This record gives sequence, structure tokens and C-alpha cells, in this order.
Amino acid sequence: MRSGKRDSWTVSPGIGLAGRILLVAAGYYLAGLIGLQLRLPPYGVSIIWPLNAILLAALMLIPVRMWWFCLLALVPVHLNLVTFFQPANIPIPTMFGQFAANAFQAVVAALALRPLAGFPPRLDTLRQMTGFVLLAAVAAPALASILATFLFVMTGWVDDFWFTWRMRFLTNVFATLTFTPLILLTVAEGTASLRNAPVRRYVEFGLVIAGLFAVGIPVFGLEDAGPKSYPALIYAPLPLLLWVASRFGLRPLCLALLVIAFISLANAVAARGPFATNSAEENLTQLQLYLVAMALPLIFLTTVLRERRRAVSALQRSEEEARRQLAQLSAIYRATPTGLAFVDTELRYVSVNDYLAEINQLPAAAHTGRTLKEVLGDFAEEIEPLYRRVIKTGQPIVDTEVNMRGAAVGPGAGRVWLRSYHPVKNAEGNVLGVNTMVQEITARKRAEETLQNIAAGVAAKIGETFFRSLAEHISRALQVEYTFVCEVLEGNSRARTIASHFDGGEINSIEYDLVDTPCEQVLRHGMYACPRDVKVAFPRDLLLQVMEVEGYLGICLKDSAGRALGLMAVMTRKPLLDMESTQATLSIFAVRAAAELERKQAEDRLRSREQDLRMSEERYREVVESQTDLVCRYLADGTLTFANEAYCRFFGYPREKMIGRKFLEFIPENVRASAAASIERLKKERLPLEGEHEVIRPDGSVAWQHWLDYAIIGPDGEAIEFQGIGRDITDRKRAEEANHKLVHASRLAMVGELAAIVAHELSQPLSAMLNNAASAELILRQSIGPELNELREIVADIREDNQRASASIRRLRTLLRKQQIELQPLDVNDVIADALHMVNGEAVRRRIQVKAECDADLPLVRGDRLHLQQVLLNLILNGMDAMDATLKPERHLRIHVARSGNGTIEVAVRDAGQGIPPDMLPHIFQSFYTTKREGMGLGLSIAKSIIEAHLGRIWAENNSTGGATFYFTLPVDHEATAAPP
Repeated sequence: MRSGKRDSWTVSPGIGLAGRILLVAAGYYLAGLIGLQLRLPPYGVSIIWPLNAILLAALMLIPVRMWWFCLLALVPVHLNLVTFFQPANIPIPTMFGQFAANAFQAVVAALALRPLAGFPPRLDTLRQMTGFVLLAAVAAPALASILATFLFVMTGWVDDFWFTWRMRFLTNVFATLTFTPLILLTVAEGTASLRNAPVRRYVEFGLVIAGLFAVGIPVFGLEDAGPKSYPALIYAPLPLLLWVASRFGLRPLCLALLVIAFISLANAVAARGPFATNSAEENLTQLQLYLVAMALPLIFLTTVLRERRRAVSALQRSEEEARRQLAQLSAIYRATPTGLAFVDTELRYVSVNDYLAEINQLPAAAHTGRTLKEVLGDFAEEIEPLYRRVIKTGQPIVDTEVNMRGAAVGPGAGRVWLRSYHPVKNAEGNVLGVNTMVQEITARKRAEETLQNIAAGVAAKIGETFFRSLAEHISRALQVEYTFVCEVLEGNSRARTIASHFDGGEINSIEYDLVDTPCEQVLRHGMYACPRDVKVAFPRDLLLQVMEVEGYLGICLKDSAGRALGLMAVMTRKPLLDMESTQATLSIFAVRAAAELERKQAEDRLRSREQDLRMSEERYREVVESQTDLVCRYLADGTLTFANEAYCRFFGYPREKMIGRKFLEFIPENVRASAAASIERLKKERLPLEGEHEVIRPDGSVAWQHWLDYAIIGPDGEAIEFQGIGRDITDRKRAEEANHKLVHASRLAMVGELAAIVAHELSQPLSAMLNNAASAELILRQSIGPELNELREIVADIREDNQRASASIRRLRTLLRKQQIELQPLDVNDVIADALHMVNGEAVRRRIQVKAECDADLPLVRGDRLHLQQVLLNLILNGMDAMDATLKPERHLRIHVARSGNGTIEVAVRDAGQGIPPDMLPHIFQSFYTTKREGMGLGLSIAKSIIEAHLGRIWAENNSTGGATFYFTLPVDHEATAAPP
């Protein structure tokens, strides 16, 4: 059995596992010393052996999981006791046998007692105490003594089995009965009861203990043993022990019993008193039996008295609670707003509450003993059969409506009452009388009739007719001067009445501010009621002042999401008295009014959206028609369904002839298949598609258009139509063509500048071939037999020089080629290497050191090799020109290539010239702007257009150490870089 309380030893947070073990070891050791001092010669057997009792208490107070550690720690303590304080002839097996018996006794007793006493243990009831005595004080010592005596006999320490068993058994019984409860109760109950006890209790207990000494010393010590002694005097302390048992409880009783035990034992050891008259064996047994016989009845008496005191206290508390509840029930019975009465089987009133007495117009005391006929008069003839039926059948009659009229039932005509009759039965099931419950439901019946009338009046109406009818019927049913329904406008700061009924007629809709009005409180709290003086509570509401309103009640109208849509309210010129009925009526119809208002606002929004849609379509058509761009709509087969004025004007047809035609007719035949494929792609991907293509003008000429097409998705998720927005880009295409020609012309001019480079590139391999040919002729003339090895080397040199010349011519032809920009994956390092091959001769001629700093791990870019070579050659030659005035040893040209941010490759061409004047730096990339005397001003402008066509950027900066640096960036081709090589 587990207890909801904490471990008793965890009360003190400073006591841990080690502290507990040390405390148990100290108690065990001290108990052993005490037990050894209480031995009675000549046997050396202790009269009281507290060691096992203290060990049992320790095991009862600590968790089972700690028992093994505790017992293991006590082994050296026990061996120390035996070694130093018992005879030296004890065999070592006997020492361990003693401890094993002690541990066995404590463990068996604790395991048997735990389910009964709980944890922490309690010895509060007679059942628990009986179990403690039988299991812990009798059974466990008896079994452990058998084990110990058997071990003692086996080791040869004792010879008499039954004498040893009896001595050990009796010496443990009294110690368990006194020491164990004393320790358990002290730990479980703590010191709070001792601190809270009055001083007179301590004085009284001290006098009792003093009395025990005063009685015990003469009885057990002053009289020597002999024939003149009176053994019956040993019961002289019994009255004092009974006093302790009845007045102080179990803990003081254990102390008192130990006092008697120590007095009697001390005198028996000194051979005085009644327990020194016989042999030592008899004296020992008699003293142990005497102590056990005194302890057992007193312990049971104390337990019974304590249990009885708890029962009496619980009974007193229960009686007090019952009296308190009875008083509450009596007060409720008298004050409840429901008529209650008890009528006996002779139909006479036994009790009646004040509410029913008021209904019957007779004091409650005057009802007692009178019959139904005497109290209710003729009305009793209607209800007496109901009482008799309940008494006869024993079955209740519930919720019977009764129309009571006349003076006997109070003022007012047509009052309706709901009555219930319940039989009251005794234990045998016989009916003793009838409990009557009476509730007036006149107001409820009238409210139901009112609601039925209002519901019938507005059931078939909707919209504004519903609200007008609702306001009219509520005004008439509740008899109020003013009823209105209003809706909240945007911002919740103003409201507009939908329907208003005032003094029997309708009034026009008005719009008003909500600030400082009772309607504002309705919207804020959901409901607001002011039975009187509402115009005083809201002095700024001029409408209330003009209409002289006194009473106000409003209910908020909310939509299905809980948002306030408006409110419904009633107002009166006199105080509004029947608040409960009025509120119930408004609350019921507020639900229907809120739903109708939500529907009305939804319809208003729908009409507004339809109007907005029409206006939007008109604005759309107006915007589309006024556009200079070409706008059209077409089906999947290309059939036009719409074309704006610009589209019709471009192709030279009126709109009526344009609609229904296929736009593919206006596209050259070689591009129609591509256009049809684009439509299929739009149907599948549903993404905008951009493209350029040629078209045929009305005069037969060819023009260029740029189109952005996208699909129009229908309700079913399918593309039902396509729309295109286009513009004429013929002029742009012509400008691009002119620009391409200009770029080509720039390259031709650049080749002119490279003429010396070309001559140098070709002259070297040609001169080498000429020298090799002369050497071959000389060998042939001087030798009778040709030197084949030398001829082979000469032919190889001629082939190599020829390849060099061919490569130079090929690079020159490539540079002169005219082509469009074609973007493809490129290695920037390869492009730079080709450009440096072309300018190598010029650099040698001008004594310029050219150095390229390239990263071998650069990713690929997407570009056109020829056009990028043109940009590099332009920047390199410009850098060489800029260093004409620089001293020859300082002429250095650096080309640096590296990664930059945003996924781009940056190329820098740095010279050591004079730099660019700051006022010219912002303009150097403009067309026809140059810093050279013979320059045309097109090279950098063309380089800028080429880099921008590659989606890059080009700029120039002056160096801090002199000269200038031109930079340009190219985007990385991520797809080509990520692809496997």
C-alpha cells in the first residue's frame, strides 16, 4: 500500500542517503549498548533487547530499495558490538548468525507490516495495531528466534534450544511493543503536537511520571525478596499507566512502560523486589511476562480510545456540517422563488415556504394542519384528485399546467402555473405524503404567444420588408414607442437605420454617429440595457433628448463569423420594466435579423461587384482601344476573337472583318509552324511566352513584331482562350542590323591597326621557311649522298612554320567574319589566350610587357567568342596606345581574370599610361566620343553594346599609381558548369 505523503525522512532536506545510514547505524549501536547493560545474571540475557525494535523502525521509515544498503552498513557495527561488549569466546559464525537473525526478524516484520501500516507507517486503528502486535511483536521474533537458536546450537555456543528460544523471543516482544511505536509515531507525527500542547499537559504528564517513580521504587526496590513480600503489589503502577493510556496516547504510554521496565529491571539485577525470590531462570521469565502482560492491554486500550476519539470528532464535524447544510436548505426552502409544500396523506399541509404562502395569500404558519380545501377553496377540487393519485400509485406527476383564477390565487386574471407532485416514501416504500412544487409561467406563456405572433407576422418576408415588419410587430407585441434596426457602416463609427417604427408608424432612414450613444455600447459589449434615465446617461445623444427616451435595450446583430453587422433596439418614454421578457424576445429574433442582414449585405456587395465589373470591362475596353500596342485574343486554332484598334489599323482591316480570321495568315509560311507550336506550349505550360517573328504588311512588305502571349484559364482549369500583346519592332531590328554592320566595320578598322602585327606574324614563319629551303639546297649541292636526318629536320621546320602562318591567317579571317551574336558555353581563359596571340607581335614591337593572371578553376560563361575577342582586342590596343608616352621599362599591361559576386566572372585590363581625365571618364563609352586624335569614338561604345548583349557590365577607373583599368563582367553559365565533363 502506498501513501500520498512524502518519505518521512525527506522532511529535512539536509539528510541524504549517507546521513540516513549513519543515523540508523548510530541508533543500532546505541540500542546494542543499552541492551547489553540490561542483562540479568547469571545468564547474561537482556530483559529488553531494543536493537531489533530500532532496526524494524528504521526499515519501516526508509524505502525498500535502500534496505540492502542499510543492512550491509550495519554488519561492521554489529561485529564491533559483539567483539568489545560480549564474552570473548563467541565464535565468528555465531556473530554472523546473530546479525542474520536480527536482520531476518526486522525484514520479515517490515514486509508483513508494510501493506497494513502503509508508508510512512501509521498505527492509528485497532486493525493496524492488532496486525503490528501479531506480525511484528510476536510472529517475527518467534521465527527469528528459531533461526538464531538453531545457529547458536549448530556453532556450539548454547546447548538448551527451547530455553534460548524463549529468552530471545520474550526479550524482543516487549522491546518491539514499546520502542518501535515510539520511534514511528515520533517521526510520523513530528514535534508539532508537542510544541502546540499547553503547559498544563506537560505538568500533568510530569506528575504522572513522578508518581510512577514514587510507586515503582517502593514496590520493586525497597522490599527484599522473601516470604514476607507481596507479589500483588507489582500491579500498583497500573492505575497510573491507565491514566497515561486514557489521557495522553500511545507515545507517552510507551515512555511510561519503559520507566516501569527500567525500575523493575534495575531492582531485579540488585536482587530486590518481587522478581528476585525464585531462581534466576524463573525471575527472568516472570519479569519478561510481567512487562508484556502490562504492555499489551494498555496499548490496545490506547488504540481503541484514540480511534474512538477520532470517530467522535468526525461525527461531531459531520453533525456540524449537517446542521449547516440543513440551515442552508431551510433558507433556500423559504427564499426560493418557487412554491414548495409538503402535504400528508390526509391532504393537510405539513410545511409550506413563503413563496407559496404568498401565492395562497395566507401566512406560512397558518397553513400547518389545514386541508387543501380550507386553504384553496373551490380550486382544491381540481388538484385533490392529483394528490390522491400520487398517494395511491406512488408515482410522481410532473409539469402539469393549471389556469388559476380568482382571489384565492392572488391578483391578476389568466395566470398560468406549472405544478409537480412527488411522493415521499419511508424505508418500507410506504407513501408518507406529497411534495408539491409550483412555478408561475404566466410571463413565459405570454412571451410565447408574443413570439408566435411576431414569427407569424415576419415569416414570409425578406429584405427591407422583413425588417419593417419585424420592427412593427416588436413594437406592438412589447408595447414600446420606438423599435429600429440599423446596420453599421464602414469604420464602425456610423450607423444607418434599415427599418424604424415610431409611435405606430414608419419613419425614414437616418444615418447617425455612434460615438457617445447607447448603440456604441451595444456594438462593444454585444448587448446593452438601461431600464431608466438613458438620456441622462448619454447627454450628447441629441436624438434621445428630443424623443425624451427613458428606457433602452439593444442587441448586437452578428454574422456567421462573429463580426458585428448592426443592431436591433427598443426605446420607451417611460422606464423599461419587463427587461427579462424584452431581452428574451429581442435575442430570439436577433438571430433571424442577423441572418437576413448578412444576406442583404451580401446581395448589396454582389450588386456592387456586378456594377464594378461592368465599369471595369468598360475601362478595360477603353484602355485597350487607346493603346498603341497591338492587343488580340484568339482560340487554340489561331482564330481571332478580339482585336483592338491598333491591331486592325496595323494589318489594314476593319474589326468586323478581322474577327473570325486566323492570325497565322499574317505570318510568313516559314514561321507558321513555330507559331502553332507556341500555342500548344501555352496550353500545356500555362506560363507567359515571349517571342519575335516576321509579319506581312497589307502592302506585302515584311515587318517585325514582338509578342507576349499567355493563356486565359476557365472555371474548369482548362485554357479557353489566349491573349497576345505585341508591338512593332521593325525599326529596332533595322537599327540592330545597322549596329551589326557597324561592329563589323569596327573590326575591319581594328585589322588595319593590326596590319603590323599581321606582317610580323607572317614574316617570321616565311623567313624561317626560306632559310630552311636554302639550307636544304646547300646540303644537296655539297653532298654526294643526301643527309637524310638533316633533311627531315628541315622539312619539319618548314611544316611548323607553315602551320604558324596558317593559324595567323585563320585568326585574321575569323576576326573579319560577319555574324550575329551566338551565346554558347566558353572558357574565358581560352578567349584571352587567342587575343594575346594576335597582339603578341605588336607588344614586342612597342616594347610592352603583357601578363595575364588567370584562374584555372574558373567556371564557364555564356558568350560569343568572336565578339568577346573584339572587346578584348579593343581594350588591349587602347591600353598600348595609352602607354606611348610611358618610359619603355615601365610599359606593363596586366589582364586579370577572377570570380566576382552575384555569380559573374570579372575581367580587368590594367595599363601604366597617363590615365583618363576625370571630366572625360563619364563619357568614354558614348558613341563618337574619343580621347585619341585619330580615333572615331566607336570602339568603346561597341564594346559596351557587346558586353550588355551578354548581360554583363563594363566600366573604367583610374589607377592610384597611374594609368587606367577597364573592367567588364560576364554571367556564369551554371548549367554548363554543373554538367559532367
